[in-house]
Amino acid sequence: MPLALAPLDSASRLLVQAILHVAPGSGGRFQPTGFPDLGPALYKGVRIAQNNDTQEPSRTELVDMLLIESVQSMANRLEEVCLQGEDYNEDCQGIPYVRVLDGHRNNAFLTSSVREPHRLASPYVLGAKLGDAVYRDEIRKALKANKQRPVHIWKMVPSIFELDPGCVLHGVFLEEIDGRIRLPRLVSACIEAASPNQANSGGVYRGEVTAKDNIPYPKQEFTSSTITASFIFHLATLKGYNLDTNKTRFLQTWALYKIDRFLHQHLRLRTACEFDLAELKVTLDGQPANLGGGDGKWPSSQDVKAEFISARDACFGRKLLDNDWAQRHVTVITYAVDVNGKKALPEGLTAQDFDLDGFADRAKVELITEGKGAKKRTFAALVITGEWPQEDQNALLKRNPEKKENDDGDEVNNPAHEVVKEALRKWSDSWKKLQKQMAGTEDDGPQE
Repeated sequence: MPLALAPLDSASRLLVQAILHVAPGSGGRFQPTGFPDLGPALYKGVRIAQNNDTQEPSRTELVDMLLIESVQSMANRLEEVCLQGEDYNEDCQGIPYVRVLDGHRNNAFLTSSVREPHRLASPYVLGAKLGDAVYRDEIRKALKANKQRPVHIWKMVPSIFELDPGCVLHGVFLEEIDGRIRLPRLVSACIEAASPNQANSGGVYRGEVTAKDNIPYPKQEFTSSTITASFIFHLATLKGYNLDTNKTRFLQTWALYKIDRFLHQHLRLRTACEFDLAELKVTLDGQPANLGGGDGKWPSSQDVKAEFISARDACFGRKLLDNDWAQRHVTVITYAVDVNGKKALPEGLTAQDFDLDGFADRAKVELITEGKGAKKRTFAALVITGEWPQEDQNALLKRNPEKKENDDGDEVNNPAHEVVKEALRKWSDSWKKLQKQMAGTEDDGPQE
């Protein structure tokens, strides 16, 4: 039956709680998420104690808890349920996002705003180009961002929605454009276990060649009788964005679609962490909600998907051509490192003195003109462009060694080596500066 979504329009907070059981075959054991230098997240949780006497006020109690999946990890997982290869799955195609191509690898797929942890704020998105324009500047123009004026988030949300509505649903922090442009998550989720019990074991990595390859290791799993996945949809925050009806309904149904798909198809979190869905409870502002499945019950997956597809088409229209990204509301940009290092050739040195085999697309000797008027000069220089991982730098230096044999068979200094070395050093300095700018740790100039 159709979903009953009208209650969402007047509520502030939707809470979906899923009771999970460990999938059969593992003895009830599961492996939680771990954190560097911390290990599993064990803590004392607070919950309302059960009280059968209605005359007595409710009281709270402390209970041992274990975080199985964090809020930030669940945000990534809720995005992942919509992905298939480089693109969205069939249900989600037509939803806008930004696709990034690798300008150094024949424009092969590099990443996208729905795969990057920071979405539109990814350095590979902000630093890429749309035609001749840096995409960071295109976003700044679309948002009308100005560091010298107030930031009105509700005015910016429609523009962010047009670029990638996933940023509205899962949050984005466009610090590089303006540190005040921050959208919190509309959907927050986590998975927790109450009264966890440790199940410690271990094993040995057995190497075949030497005794030192036999490495023992510890293994820590847990059991619990109460495992709960909680999903909170912050409806009040969504209302504050003042989006039109179609956009609001789309975000509501997309959130329900993601939650439903995760709980029914994506409960294998790690090698030793797999769950089955046992029970679902739905509340709006603390009261049992009827979204079409009955009071406090979750609607069927078929109904959730049908309502989502309808809202998607009402908001974006159906894609017309599978291979036409513009028809599918996908912005295609190209990421290529716009960094170079150049070193003027000393007198007597020519392009023939360099071995650039295998690197001709990124290293070449060319004429450079600098300055104006009386200071204008033209000279030959080795120019290094594009990306240069350390192994490529080492390979180029190896092709142009410090010493070489002259025509008489004597070993002499190779001036080409010092030119290559200096050009790579200048490239590295420019690269480090670019990385600081992309990370937001270096000001990239005044804003208009």
